[in-house]
Amino acid sequence: MESKDWRELFYNSFSAGLPASEDDYERTLRTIDYMKDAGVNPSGIVTAMTACSKKKVMLREYLPDELWEGSLIERGKFYYHHILQLRPEQLFNPLTGKEESKAFYLENLIRFTMDDLIDYFMRQLGIDYELRDDKKFASQFTHLLKTKYSFIESLDFVLALIDRAAAKDMVITEPFELKGQGNVGEVFQLLKAHVANERAHGNGKEIQR
Repeated sequence: MESKDWRELFYNSFSAGLPASEDDYERTLRTIDYMKDAGVNPSGIVTAMTACSKKKVMLREYLPDELWEGSLIERGKFYYHHILQLRPEQLFNPLTGKEESKAFYLENLIRFTMDDLIDYFMRQLGIDYELRDDKKFASQFTHLLKTKYSFIESLDFVLALIDRAAAKDMVITEPFELKGQGNVGEVFQLLKAHVANERAHGNGKEIQR
């Protein structure tokens, strides 16, 4: 269903009344757009609308924590990895010959599950699907994600381990092998420098659409 149809449903069936302003009407649409882009399924959108039923506008801060349940992404945390981020689509304008986009925003996904992590692991490292063992892989990734870092979230670190292993053409068949060949130390140094640079330039935080 299109975002505008979801908005119509909200104001017809859930909202406490009509929006107080045109801006609130558009803010509701942007919040619905965000949920859809961030991986929230239709039932989750309905859950969010129910949570906002006493409001006349849907805002990010009104979204229920339930949307993050079962996701590896924690609400309120910032993630640096590109697959966990949402940015405006770049479109080519044939009249100007330049790439153009909507107003800039930088947001994190809401839904990124263990299945998504295993899929990324398999895809990036070209692992034969027959070697996939969801129970074993989930257990090993859960262990890897327990290691905490002061400067970055564990999920970012694990994704970077996968990327680094792929760049080095490491032959890997299970998540624990990501720690081999000095991979952890290399990723630690690379990410620490990257995060420091991002923060020095005022980045490292979400910019809502």
